[in-house]
Amino acid sequence: MLVSWLTGTNSGGRSYPLVAAAPFALGLLVMSLSGSIYTWAVLSSSLEASLGLSGAVIARCGTCLNVGTFLSFLPGLAADALGPKPVLLGGALAAGGGWGALSLLATYAAARGGTAVAAGAGVALFCVGFGSSCMITATLVCNTNNHGAADRGPAVAALLACFSLSSGFFGAWLAVVFAYDDAASLRFLAFATLVGGTAGALGTAALDRAARAPPRQHAAAY
Repeated sequence: MLVSWLTGTNSGGRSYPLVAAAPFALGLLVMSLSGSIYTWAVLSSSLEASLGLSGAVIARCGTCLNVGTFLSFLPGLAADALGPKPVLLGGALAAGGGWGALSLLATYAAARGGTAVAAGAGVALFCVGFGSSCMITATLVCNTNNHGAADRGPAVAALLACFSLSSGFFGAWLAVVFAYDDAASLRFLAFATLVGGTAGALGTAALDRAARAPPRQHAAAY
C-alpha cells in the first residue's frame, strides 16, 4: 500500500490518483489524532486533583467518553447520507471542542469540584468520544471507497495501526513535553485535533468505483 502510494501506481499498474493518495495520507494523521482518547487513562488521575473531583466521579466522567465512542453507528449513517467530509469536520470540531472545554475547566475551575464541574467534564468527554468516533468512521469510509480490493486491506490496516499506536505516542509526548501539566496538555490536544481533523476533512474525497475500465472521471468530492 505505501509502496503504491509512493511510486504512484497501484497493484494493477494503474496510476494511483491523487484523490485517493491525499485522503490516505491525511487519514493516517486523523487516525493518529483520534487515538488521543486513550490519553484519558493518563490524564484522569491528575485531573482528579486538578478539578477537585473524587475518583468515583472521575470514573463516571470516563464513562461519558466511552458512551460517545460507542455511538459510532450514528456517524456511519451520516457518512452514508452526507459523505465523509462533513462527518469528519464535525467530529474534529466536537473532539477539539471537548478537549478545549476540559482545558478551560482545568484552568479556571481548578480544585473547585462540585456538580457543575463534574457535569461539564462529563459533557466535554462525551464530545471527545463522539467526535473521535466520527473522525475514525469518516476516515475509514473514505479510504475504503477509495481503494480497490487489492489495496483496501493494507490501507485499512495502516490506518488502524496509526490509531492503535498513537496512545503510546501521546502518553510519552504529554509526559516529556508537558510533564503532565493538565491545562497545557489539554490545550495541545484541542489544537492538534482541530487543526489535524480540519485538514483531513478538507482533503477528504471519495472515488466512485462503480466504473472499472476505463475509470470514470471523479464526479464530486465530498
